[in-house]
Amino acid sequence: MYVDHPLIKENSIFYRDYQVKIVEKLKSGENYLIVLPTGTGKTTIILLYVADLLLNKPEARILFIAPTKPLVKQHYEYFLENLQIERYKVTFFTGEMAPESRKLYWNRNIIFSTPQVVVNDILREYLDPRNIDVLVVDEAHHAVGNHPYVQLCSFFTNSTQIIGLTASPGDVEKTKEIMKNLRIVRCIILTRGDQELRKYLPSLNFKVVKTDVDNIFLHIISLVRDAIRVRINNFNKRIEEIFSNQSSGKSILSKLSLSDITFSKLIELREKILNAFTEGLIPSNVKKELLLIIYQLTLLDRLLKYIESYDWSPFIRYYEEIMQRVIYKRRRAEKEIVMDRYLYEAYVLAKKKEEIGDLYPKVKTLVEIVDRAEGKVIIFVSLRSVAKLIYEHLLNKGISARLLVGQQDREMTQQKQLSVLDDFKKKDIKVLVTTQVGEEGLDISECNTVIFYDNPVSAIRRIQRIGRTGRTIPGNVYFLVNPKTRDEGYLWAGLKKERIVINEMKKLSSLSEFDLSLESFLSHKDLVEKNVRDSKTGVMPTVIVDFRESSSPVVRELRSLGVNLQLKDLEIGDYIVGKFVIERKTFEDLASSLLDGRLFEQLKEVVSSGLNSILVLEGDERSFTRRLSKEVLDGTLISVVADFRIPILISDSPRSTARYIYRLAVREYKKGTKIVPLRHKRKPSSISEIQKYIVAGLPDIDATLADRLLRRFKTVEKVFTAALDELASVKGIGPKIAEKIRKILTTEYKPEIND
Repeated sequence: MYVDHPLIKENSIFYRDYQVKIVEKLKSGENYLIVLPTGTGKTTIILLYVADLLLNKPEARILFIAPTKPLVKQHYEYFLENLQIERYKVTFFTGEMAPESRKLYWNRNIIFSTPQVVVNDILREYLDPRNIDVLVVDEAHHAVGNHPYVQLCSFFTNSTQIIGLTASPGDVEKTKEIMKNLRIVRCIILTRGDQELRKYLPSLNFKVVKTDVDNIFLHIISLVRDAIRVRINNFNKRIEEIFSNQSSGKSILSKLSLSDITFSKLIELREKILNAFTEGLIPSNVKKELLLIIYQLTLLDRLLKYIESYDWSPFIRYYEEIMQRVIYKRRRAEKEIVMDRYLYEAYVLAKKKEEIGDLYPKVKTLVEIVDRAEGKVIIFVSLRSVAKLIYEHLLNKGISARLLVGQQDREMTQQKQLSVLDDFKKKDIKVLVTTQVGEEGLDISECNTVIFYDNPVSAIRRIQRIGRTGRTIPGNVYFLVNPKTRDEGYLWAGLKKERIVINEMKKLSSLSEFDLSLESFLSHKDLVEKNVRDSKTGVMPTVIVDFRESSSPVVRELRSLGVNLQLKDLEIGDYIVGKFVIERKTFEDLASSLLDGRLFEQLKEVVSSGLNSILVLEGDERSFTRRLSKEVLDGTLISVVADFRIPILISDSPRSTARYIYRLAVREYKKGTKIVPLRHKRKPSSISEIQKYIVAGLPDIDATLADRLLRRFKTVEKVFTAALDELASVKGIGPKIAEKIRKILTTEYKPEIND
């Protein structure tokens, strides 16, 4: 049975009741996060919704963003293939198209793009976000931290409906962050186990395959572990010597074990060492000694990972890379690694294995599975170099295969990626070997078998890999595991995380009508002063934000508080509130700008703006004192206050910074203070800068409007003599500002009594 709709091509979309029900919910106009397994038709849901929207509102404009260029083009082609619409009303953008060319296409009904392109065009004023009816965010689990998705969504107001799509948003806390960043208030979550999907999806068979490992392989691993144990013992011995009589020190730095040697734990331990030094618990020489050991352990952990989970080659190449560093940079840490007898023996044994052509255990097992497999096979592996090795080995065995990797590889252009996918779909190609680029979003055709060459702990990556099979036909999923290695731990840790995420998603979806109100996430309701909103206009206090700050957590907090944010390319400062310009720095930023000599120049520019200046210092001062002394910090703060007359606010977090800015905005709003436009951040030197500086002195004219006026009238004289209607016709001026300008220019000067 097919979908019957005037704007859907006949016999193109199979009818699925869960998709139709979700479309009905989207018609409410509320912002939604849609979480469905890979291959269950998230894009189809949007297609159906867009068709319905255009049927009832032909002038509607939809912006569909995706994180990669191939994915953008894929969505574009899918809509053209299935939507009954004139081709000229649909377009797609990537960074490869010149900005001036894109400017002509922003009036199309449906636009597909990568997020950074949209951000850039908004800043160029090619696109007014208020003109977009629906914003679709594909792979919405990226909408965290400083991802371009977060920055992009900060431009949109409540007049635009935002719909996020993902196969797995992560745990509950990450889901909350995604929804908060996208201003989403409702969530629809279905898993393969839900009845709504189960009747449409075939079965999946999961198989853990342990490889046959020989004694030499296990001995190589044992040697690397011995090298790690030497460093662990040295670290523990030093800790015991230093803190034998200090209970406070032991609470900060404790002894290590082999299970602690992971990249994330070593980074955490590095921070603890720096904190112990900052607090005076360890002297400088001990700090350096301990950090040297931690650095060596990160190198050794990487070597161990390569040999335990990937192949002889990455282990050998990385060891040789370390050797090159010793030759050219003469670094002590690497020199000790190269001179380690355990590691050198491991290197010689692995090199011998490679030279005689003895296949790595996983590669042997992989070939056996591929030979037996029926239909198409996708092999997932995280390392690009190993993906190439597997691909070349399959070709040497006479197995038809294609390689799909990211565009960091210069040979793998966007066109090459699309060509590889097309070959795998349409030609008699049995195997696709791919890295993480193949996990996410790309329309890789149905395959019978998915093979996990390595085992990512990330639940999102596991779910995405598994989703490549079992869509319309039963699928097989193989997990390759080298016994007695980290593979075993990663396999079960990943499975546990996946189950936790699925269970948490089920809890979310069990809420009434999938309702997940954003209000429940905002713990700072006490800050939202409802009475601040103007009862007549509905306007909230305004804060101007430099666009480089748009993805910061401060901006997200301000938006959740209801502040009216205006993003601009500020020449000085990060925020403007009324007559105040605010420079925001973390303590680490403060140290960096002091070391490179930028700090005092920046402060001079802030002071010269003519606005009241505030410096907000955010975070922990230890991030400053790790690089410079406490005395330097004290001297810097005194100079800021005494020499530059700039008050300092200390903030412990982005949320506290947002609170300061919000309170100031409320105060200025209640006083009726209008935002003062900024002129140049420095004294103008060129003629064009001087011209802009003069024009920017007119009422309500900032640097951007000054530039527009000069572009229109060519000279300062013609700007000053332009008629009222001529001024009003310039974008951003209008009758009111034009009238102010003419009044200033034509009113006779009358000096004040005190002048």
